[in-house]
Amino acid sequence: MDRKILIALLSIICVLIPSCVKPADAEVAGCVVLTDPVDGHVCFDTLASVRTLSFTASADWKVKPVNSSAGEWCIVTPEGGAPGEHTLEISVSQNLSYQKRSAAFNIISGDVQQKFLVTQEAAKKPAGPPAPESIRILAIGNSFSDDSMWYLYDLLMQAGYDHVKLANLYIGSCTLQNHAYNISSGARVYTYRVNDAGKWIDHESFSSADAVASDSWDVITLQQASGCSGMQDTYQPHIDTIVSKVRELCPGAALAWHMTWAYQEDSTHPEFYKYGHDQMAMYDSIVSAVKENILTDEDFVMVIPTGTAIQNLRTGIYGDTVTRDGFHLAYDSGRLAAAMMWLKSLTGCDLGPIIWTPSVYAYTPVQIASIKEAVDNAYKNPFHVTPSEIKGE
Repeated sequence: MDRKILIALLSIICVLIPSCVKPADAEVAGCVVLTDPVDGHVCFDTLASVRTLSFTASADWKVKPVNSSAGEWCIVTPEGGAPGEHTLEISVSQNLSYQKRSAAFNIISGDVQQKFLVTQEAAKKPAGPPAPESIRILAIGNSFSDDSMWYLYDLLMQAGYDHVKLANLYIGSCTLQNHAYNISSGARVYTYRVNDAGKWIDHESFSSADAVASDSWDVITLQQASGCSGMQDTYQPHIDTIVSKVRELCPGAALAWHMTWAYQEDSTHPEFYKYGHDQMAMYDSIVSAVKENILTDEDFVMVIPTGTAIQNLRTGIYGDTVTRDGFHLAYDSGRLAAAMMWLKSLTGCDLGPIIWTPSVYAYTPVQIASIKEAVDNAYKNPFHVTPSEIKGE
C-alpha cells in the first residue's frame, strides 16, 4: 500500500478512537478525569466563598471559560499546568441579585475538553418584601448616607413606586461604636431626616431607637464612618449590638450594608493617613473589611457597593473629581451615581429607562451613560474595580 495512503488512514483511525475512556487509560494523551466532585458540578450559596475541584490530567492542561461573563463573578486558579493530579480553587463574589447564576468551564488537555459547572444561589429576598407600589428605607448613618440617599426619592418614584419613605439618622462622622452606644442608651442626639413627599425635612434631637420603631421599615441600612471603613477591628462587636436592637424594634426589616467610598487622591481628610494617603489602599481595605465582617454575617441580605460604583466612575470621563471636598460626593456626578447604586441594589431595576436627573445640573448623554455604566458594573462585580469603556465626547 502506498505509504502516504497508509499515514492518512492511520490519522483517521486516531481521530475516531476516543482519547479518554477511563482513569486506567492515563497513558492516553489528553485524558482528563474529574475526581472531586466527580460530576463536575461545584455549588455555592449566595455569599462570597471559595471551593475546590480536583482532577487528573495525563498531559499539559489549561482552563478556559465557556461563557465570557463568568469572569465577572467567578475566578478559577490556576489557569493551567503540567500532567498529574491537580486541585482548582474556585472563588465567587456575593450574588446580590435575586436570580441564580451559573458559569461553565472547560479543562482542555490535548484534544480533550472536560466541562465543569459552577452555580451560585440567588440572594435572599428581604423578609416581608415591600409591595410593588411602596418602599420604606431607613439609614443609620452619617453624611455619607446623606450623599447617597439625597436623590433616591425621585429615582424610586420613576422606577414605579407610588409611595416612598426615606429616612436618615444623621450625625456627622458617626462611627459604628457611637451608633451602638446611642441605640442602646436611647440618646437623643440625631438629626432625623425624612423624605416622604419629595423633600427632606429635619427633626432634631431624635433617638435612633425611636426612629427604628416608628415605622415598619422594609430596609434598614448600616455603614461605618469613612475614616474607619477600612479598619476591620472597628466593626465588631458594635454591629451585633445595633442589629440586636434593630431586630427587637423592627423585626420585619431587611438589613443591608452600605459600603462607602475611598477619598479623592489629594484629599485633606484628617483620617486619610490611616491608608497612607493612597486611594486604592483605602478602597482595598474597605472591600476587605466588608468581606470579612458583612459577607460572613447572615443578618445582612445585601451589600450596596457604593464604594465600588464611585471607584468605577473615577476610571472614566469624570476622573478622580467626583467629590466636592475630597471625600463628600459632588452634587452632580457623585451623588447621582450613589443614588443610582442604591436604586439598583435595592430594586434590581434596569437603569436604561431611568432618565430623572436633578434639574439644577446639566448632564450630557455621555455623562449619564458613564454614571449608569459605573453602577451596573458595580452591581455585577461589587468588590472589584471595572474600568470605564466610555470615551469623552
